[in-house]
Amino acid sequence: MKGEALIIGRNYYIMIKTVKYSFLSLVALPIIYLIIAGVAAVIHFPIKDDNNPKNHVIYVYSNGFHTDIILPISHGYVRKNLAPILNDFPASLKPIEYIAIGWGSKAAYTSMVDITDLPAKTIFKAIMGDETVFHITPIRRQIDLISNHTYAFEVSEAGLKRLVNFIAKDIYLDPSGQAVLLHGISQGYGDVYFKAKGTYWPLVTCNVWTGRALRQAGVQIGVWTPFAQSITFSQKPMI
Repeated sequence: MKGEALIIGRNYYIMIKTVKYSFLSLVALPIIYLIIAGVAAVIHFPIKDDNNPKNHVIYVYSNGFHTDIILPISHGYVRKNLAPILNDFPASLKPIEYIAIGWGSKAAYTSMVDITDLPAKTIFKAIMGDETVFHITPIRRQIDLISNHTYAFEVSEAGLKRLVNFIAKDIYLDPSGQAVLLHGISQGYGDVYFKAKGTYWPLVTCNVWTGRALRQAGVQIGVWTPFAQSITFSQKPMI
């Protein structure tokens, strides 16, 4: 009996210790994540700089949680290399001058307009790893870009092409070479969704993807950008 009591007591102690450390881990991990994100946002690796004139302007739009890259479709390289995701806008929205491109979790991205719309199960799915989509939004005119949520970046011709190539490689193409449109999914203003390559999870968020894209363009940006603020904190909005 004494031996059984010792075993029970030992098992109880192990259980309590396990619960304690599990709880501490749950508390500590988000804090560690935030600290690393803050440090990574101010550390820059050498960027691809071709020393050519920065004669193009690209934009980033941030709603505080998510960022989109905005490109001019008047540029032939943009039209040609992103053609698979530029051909499904409603005819009433053409012609357009710019497109906003965002990459992110399919579960979260296609089911919300605002971050507060997301149910807990959708957030959990995104955190645990989710397939991804592109969200493409048409923008009629340059004047429509002007806001205190939009940030402008000057890039070279070579930088713009590298950025376009980075986006193009993440477009999922079916066996016939066509982008896969998610029919019937829209936030209601002519935007469309396409299947993308890659997996969304806490180390590769939508904003990490934006940061990687900007670095390809030669923009000085932090080495890891999990939050929208990781990208915009040192930038000045257009107004």
